[in-house]
Amino acid sequence: MCHEDNCFVRYSKYLKHGNLYVLNELDACLPVLEQLASEVGQLLMTTFDAAAEWVDQREQLLSQWFLTPCRGKQIGRLFNKEAQCELAKSCGLTVPYSVVYHRGDALPADLPYPVITKPLVSSEGEKSDIHICQTAGELLEALALESRSEYLIIQEFIQKEFEIDAVGVSTDEVVVMGGAIHKYRHWPDWLVPEHLGCLIVWSGLMWILRL
Repeated sequence: MCHEDNCFVRYSKYLKHGNLYVLNELDACLPVLEQLASEVGQLLMTTFDAAAEWVDQREQLLSQWFLTPCRGKQIGRLFNKEAQCELAKSCGLTVPYSVVYHRGDALPADLPYPVITKPLVSSEGEKSDIHICQTAGELLEALALESRSEYLIIQEFIQKEFEIDAVGVSTDEVVVMGGAIHKYRHWPDWLVPEHLGCLIVWSGLMWILRL
């Protein structure tokens, strides 16, 4: 789905032998998906938050046509970061101090600086809504910037040693953790500019995906 001609994926060499549909709105996907549903066993995957929410709201229908992310069930409120924190706490995980903030409201007086701001729901904000603020003054400056995100979550900023994404599948009977991704958010010193890309360590193997 592309709102303007910046859909670079259409020029990918991997699409030469497949069909590409360029649509202006997510709701326009439904008749196309219904047309494609004649072939049984196809996977339906999403690559951005708004599309994931759109599919989630239609899981019961789409799961009859495709192998969907939740197989007929729904993520629902878990697109909301406050709900994610509540779930993490209920599972015994330690969660940084977090507070939901509505633009225009007074800031809590007990914020543990430094803090990080994020859209409460990713699809309702932008990456530009993410700010690391060392002081209340920096936070006020960040909140004064133009944004379409009405609600934010303000969290204690954690200087983590490393970050790992767990990769798994949950069914009614079992949870299978098939692997993990060690994420690097800063370029190693040896990574020269002409080779900048996304560095991922997975199962002991290092892959450099060049831009």
